[in-house]
Amino acid sequence: SNAICNTLDLLEKELDSQAHVVRYEDIELELWCHFLNQKRSDFYNEYGHRRIIATNYVDNTRNPWHMRLDMLEFIIQYLLCYQIGYSDNFKRLCDNFVNIMNIEFKRLRYGYRIVDGLVCEVTSNEEIKSIKTAANDKNTSVQEHLQKALEHYAKRPEGDYRNSIKESISAVEAICRELTGESTLGKAISNLEKTGIALQSQFKQGLQNLYNYTNDEATGIRHASMEPDGEYVPSQD
Repeated sequence: SNAICNTLDLLEKELDSQAHVVRYEDIELELWCHFLNQKRSDFYNEYGHRRIIATNYVDNTRNPWHMRLDMLEFIIQYLLCYQIGYSDNFKRLCDNFVNIMNIEFKRLRYGYRIVDGLVCEVTSNEEIKSIKTAANDKNTSVQEHLQKALEHYAKRPEGDYRNSIKESISAVEAICRELTGESTLGKAISNLEKTGIALQSQFKQGLQNLYNYTNDEATGIRHASMEPDGEYVPSQD
C-alpha cells in the first residue's frame, strides 16, 4: 500500500504543478461521490478543507484488498476519460503514472499489472505486450471482444474466467470470419490459406481444438452456464 500511496502522492504533485484539465482534487471528489457514494456536500468541512480520500482508503487495511485495487482502477479509468482530445503533456503524465505503478508492482513482486487501464493478474511482459497489441487492433469487433475478455479476467475478487474465454475465442472468430467471409470459425480456419495466410497444420488444429473446447457442453462456455460447483469450472489458469 505504501508504494501505491507514494505514486498517488506523485500524481497529485504532477497534476497540481501545472494547469491540467484535471486537478487531483477533482479525482478525490469523484472518488468520494461515485466510488464511496457519499454526499458531495460532505466532501469539504466547515473551514473549506477537503477530505483525503485515495491514500487514506488504500492505506486502511480494514478495506478489502480487492476494493483497494478497484479504487486504483477507478482513478486510472477516470484519467483515461480525459486523455482523449487533451494535450499530449497530460497523456504523458497519465502514462507515466501507470508506468511507475507497474514498476512498483514488479519491484515488490506483486502479482498484478495495469494493462489497458485495468488492474490484472498478469505479470509476464510478453503477455502484457500481446494483450495491448491485440486490444489496439483496428477491427472494432476484435477490440470489443478483447476488452470484454480483459474485464472478465480482471474482475475481483474472483475473475469471470468462463466469459473471459468466451470473449477471447470470439475475438479470434471475428477476425477469421472477416478475412474469409465465412459464417463460423471452423470454416474460416479451413479457408484462411485462400486469403494468403498460411497456418502451420498443428497450429491450425490447435485453434480448432480451442474452438471445440469452448463449444463443449461440459465447459458451459458458449452454452448455458454450469453451476459454480459443477463438474468443470474454468479457472484462472
